[in-house]
Amino acid sequence: MPEKHTIDPRRPSRPNRLEDYWRERFDQSAALADDAARNIGRSYGHAVRRAVFLELIERHLPAGARSVLDIGCGSGTYFDIYDKLGLEIHGLDFSAAQLEQAQRRHPHAHLIRGELADAPPELRADLIVCIGVVQVVTDLEDFIARMAAHAQPGGRVILSCLNRLSIWPGRLLDPHLRFFSRGEM
Repeated sequence: MPEKHTIDPRRPSRPNRLEDYWRERFDQSAALADDAARNIGRSYGHAVRRAVFLELIERHLPAGARSVLDIGCGSGTYFDIYDKLGLEIHGLDFSAAQLEQAQRRHPHAHLIRGELADAPPELRADLIVCIGVVQVVTDLEDFIARMAAHAQPGGRVILSCLNRLSIWPGRLLDPHLRFFSRGEM
């Protein structure tokens, strides 16, 4: 099992205005009162998203799975689901404030502050979850390759992204998001 690995917050690994924007947004949302509010999408559909997420996990969890790597875990919104499934939790996020919330609520979770490129190379998981992250990634091919490198043989990756045809209100309001077509993904 890898040791906790942290990144010096005073020295970002790769300065990037887009990543700085998202880091600031997530740091601010960490101060909000509950999971639904801390979730960057706010509370709209929070309970429905959790139910769909649980169904996805149960449907695609490899037999004998023991660990999960949640990329962009934020405040640990889904950690209770991983606990119920008996998974060892590894969470990765670039927001120190979000990770503080996750660690406070789930002290047993192994949390890493930084980007996927900063994760220890020996970290492998049976399940990798990446919800709402790829739309802010600058080098998608590199990101996908790094995710695959952290998957155990026979492991699964559950990935979500914003659809190019989305009617999500943030599409028009937030110029920092990238939307993908099915073919692009």
